[in-house]
Amino acid sequence: MEIIKNLAQIHYLNDEQKSVIEQQAQAHLRFSNISFNVLQVDEDSLSVQTIQGKHLSENYADEQRLIEITQNTFADALLGRSLTIEVIPYVSQ
Repeated sequence: MEIIKNLAQIHYLNDEQKSVIEQQAQAHLRFSNISFNVLQVDEDSLSVQTIQGKHLSENYADEQRLIEITQNTFADALLGRSLTIEVIPYVSQ
């Protein structure tokens, strides 16, 4: 099961590296309903969208915390590339 949408776009990572990132993402999804979507990958950069949905714990991250979580999750995937992050925090209705 693909936890990070479009993870296969990060073609320069091997299966083990992808598995480690997926495990981290799985924990964020399970405990905080935070999901990731790889938007674009090129030689110099990686672009990721991070979304937090409603969660029973009601433990919600602000934009800065979502950026930090994304940076930590994808740190090993950068390999010298810059990271662009688009965050969509949960907003209660």
